[in-house]
Amino acid sequence: MDKELKEKLGKIQKLKRIDKGIKGFQYSIEFSENKDGLIKVIADKGESTYQLKELPELYSTEQSLSFDIDWDNDHYLSLLNTIEGAIRYIDDSNTGLTDTKVIFSLEELVSKPGLKSNDIIVKGINQRLRFQLSFSDYTRKEVRRALKKVLKSAKRHNRIGGIRGYLDFIMQFIP
Repeated sequence: MDKELKEKLGKIQKLKRIDKGIKGFQYSIEFSENKDGLIKVIADKGESTYQLKELPELYSTEQSLSFDIDWDNDHYLSLLNTIEGAIRYIDDSNTGLTDTKVIFSLEELVSKPGLKSNDIIVKGINQRLRFQLSFSDYTRKEVRRALKKVLKSAKRHNRIGGIRGYLDFIMQFIP
């Protein structure tokens, strides 16, 4: 978690009523296309730029106990949505993307989640994971397991649906 980013956001946003009895913060984020990890946050009281920390700096402390992950838990669903949302965004902005390219990039990230690469998919997933981990506690192991789960899904849907089976699948579920 990145306390510095949370403090910076606290200065430019105010707590708002989002729904009945629910209060929260509303802001928009823009990722820089030129500088890796640079974001622009636009909120009620202004805007701010911030350089996201690298993944190794954001991981929570590993727990020695091995446990099963409940993928239906909102905490872990958020992590899966971060990864698939990045892929969906890249697919929308990149014609010609195929499941094979996504699978290759995910395989690279599973082995090294903090990988620095010019690959558009690796870069996009990495940046969004860095943002997600700035606000949520996940261990390196949890991130790797989420990447493996998405990879397994990509392979399964590619096998069933063909060249864009996985990309077509997430198009249905990720806005």
